[in-house]
Amino acid sequence: MQRKKKKQNFIFSALIVFLVFSFGCSFSGADMSRAEAAFVKKKQAETEVPKIYPRSSWSNAKYDKRSKKVWPAKYEDPKIIIVHHTATNYKNSTSKQIKKIYKYHSYTRKWGDIGYNYIIGKDGSIFEGRYGGNGVVGGHSYFNGTNYNEGSIGIAILGNYENENLSSAAQSSLEKLIGWLAANNGISIKSSIKFHSKSLDNAVVGHRNVAGTACPGKNIYNLMSEIRISAENLAGVFGSYAYQIPGDGEVYEMTGGKRYSASAKSPIVKISEKQLQLFSLGGAAAVSREYSYPSGTLFLSAGRRALLENGALRLISGNALLNSSYNPSSFVEIADEKWTGYATGTAAGFRSGAFVKDSGGNYFIISGNQKRKIVLSSEELKLIELGSAHEISPSESALYAEGENIASAAAFSEGTLMTKNNKNYYYITADGKKKIVTKNVFRATFSQEMAVKVSIKLLKKYKTGKKLSFQNGAAVKYGKKYYFIENGKRRQFASKNIAASMGYQNFQKAKKSEMSGIGNGEKIE
Repeated sequence: MQRKKKKQNFIFSALIVFLVFSFGCSFSGADMSRAEAAFVKKKQAETEVPKIYPRSSWSNAKYDKRSKKVWPAKYEDPKIIIVHHTATNYKNSTSKQIKKIYKYHSYTRKWGDIGYNYIIGKDGSIFEGRYGGNGVVGGHSYFNGTNYNEGSIGIAILGNYENENLSSAAQSSLEKLIGWLAANNGISIKSSIKFHSKSLDNAVVGHRNVAGTACPGKNIYNLMSEIRISAENLAGVFGSYAYQIPGDGEVYEMTGGKRYSASAKSPIVKISEKQLQLFSLGGAAAVSREYSYPSGTLFLSAGRRALLENGALRLISGNALLNSSYNPSSFVEIADEKWTGYATGTAAGFRSGAFVKDSGGNYFIISGNQKRKIVLSSEELKLIELGSAHEISPSESALYAEGENIASAAAFSEGTLMTKNNKNYYYITADGKKKIVTKNVFRATFSQEMAVKVSIKLLKKYKTGKKLSFQNGAAVKYGKKYYFIENGKRRQFASKNIAASMGYQNFQKAKKSEMSGIGNGEKIE
């Protein structure tokens, strides 16, 4: 939780470190009127879009003037979000806590401003922190000579979460804020990323992931996976929103870290002027929103899910089908008008390699339009965790003809995804080998629920081939360009903003080996 300074008194460095961890995130600001104070004390409104109270709810002209003079705003495009706790045990109101932290950061540490970009109270109230708006470099994560503040957004939750539990209100607000900021800045929450000198498994991390600290406390850190999942789902929703200030006819959208006027997105959500102005104006939005989505795109609209294939929607219904065959984080949120504009095709089916169980207790691997019954010996059956199969209904089972039985543990169908420990995954190929599924490829297409859990002994029955390339339906970032994999070809988005405007969020960084065998397709523009 440090900002690099030109001079530092090393005699007191140990004391400073202690103070930083003790006062973690502190607030500062001016006195508020009674009406304003009452407004600030209200719980975070139960709406999808997080309400962010502006600096004026805790700061004043004196503090803002000092911030501009002592620590002028510097900007970097946000690439990751870092979660902190303040490690404080204040008993007074949220706004007073912010003032104390501001004074500690600004005056005691001589930074000139509060270091966190956003602060969340225990009641779920969200406050703007560091002066400057979206993309301003804060002072919350500097470690061993590396300034992790550059390119990150620092969110702090008031409290000490080594000792106390995170309130449901604070967790909900954290998830909403992360989802909203991720959608507006094009941050793919669960994508791995090389950030400065760190290789991170996700783009939303705890402070301890980039520095030698216990922050954000074990009782937040242990919830990070759950928080990421919820925030990622919210980001998919927020990505389709347009925003309007009450009483103003202009409609804006947020993409690529900026706001654009003349948006044609829907629905239109009311938002305060100060919250909208956190994002600098980038000009007029590209209103030609009738983009042609590529085949293989997964759509979500008003709770409905579908696979787009050859211009028609193939509806995905039932948990068994969804969990065994489709990655929930890959769905693109679209408006109802867009959904109804597509023709409806045949219902979506199970992917080849799906592991299912019928009502009669029989186990199958789906292979194209067939189901291959597993008829292994009792010894070989012990090599499979049968509980990882998805139970299907008689009507779902009837859609597939009986194929050739799987009589050997070394004869699973192409497309079967296997794992021993939910860490390493393998893909069975048509020639009976297993390909290594890298983290990037896995996150782009697969999920844990899609894998057959097996023993090491069974995995050893398959020779290991090359690494698996990205599959159809994957959204990837290769070099500095963004692509969608369609029918074995990579189709480049004309720009990152177009990809974000269309609602694509789950971009995975690709290595050369993971793009092997994938040709070039037409541009998406």
